[in-house]
Parts: sequence; C-alpha cells; structure tokens
Amino acid sequence: MSASAFASSCPLERPELDAAPVRYPCPSRLAERLSVEGQKTEHAAATLGLSTVGDLLEHLPRDRRDARAVAALAHQHYDKAQAILARKPKGRIATPRLMGAVYSEILKATEAQGFVPPRKRVSLSRGKLAALLLRAGFG
Repeated sequence: MSASAFASSCPLERPELDAAPVRYPCPSRLAERLSVEGQKTEHAAATLGLSTVGDLLEHLPRDRRDARAVAALAHQHYDKAQAILARKPKGRIATPRLMGAVYSEILKATEAQGFVPPRKRVSLSRGKLAALLLRAGFG
C-alpha cells in the first residue's frame, strides 16, 4: 500500500513525501477542555465522564471487538425503535422510519466493510435510498 494525501486516495510520489511538513503531536492538547454543542450532548459527555479531549480519545473504541460491541448495541436500538414504530400509524411517523432504515443500512454496510483501517466512506446508492423512501411511506 502506498502513502496517500490526507483524506484522499491519490498516491503521493517520493518527492511529495520528502517535501511534506513534519507535524509532531502536542500532548498538552489532550488536557484541553472538551467542547461540545447542545445541552443533550453536554449531558451525555458529563454522564460518560468526558471533560477533556484526552477523555474522549480514551473513550472511543479502538479495536474491532469494541467496534463490534458498539454495532451490536446499535442493532438492538434499531430493533427496539422498529418495534415501537410498528405500533404507530405509518403515515404520521414516516420520517423516523426513514431515518432508522437509512442508518441501519449504513451500519450494515460498515460492518460488511469491516472496522480495520483504512476504511472507505460508507454511503448508500440512490436506488437503495429510493427503495427505503418507498418502504418508509414517502412514495
């Protein structure tokens, strides 16, 4: 595998690599206060004990087992949400149905791709999105 530019799949040639600036990590940034937006996000961060950037980085899953455990929790959440939505009239809650369907499909695609870096950005085709729209009651 060859080196590529940040956030790109374009390979870098040796002269470009040699000319690239060297950036050293700054450990003091880990102690900076974690900045989050919104009351719910602030509450969630406080509940998890996340007050610094370092706290957040330590909290994030770093290996495949952690990622699979988080994915399993997400699947449970989607299943519970689907059970709740199934008891409601279809037309009145089309948007939550669609959101759940789209995010569930993105999670499945992410799992199929795997959690080992480097990973590609996961997206759904227009055809798949159209099918989800119709199934959610937007058609």
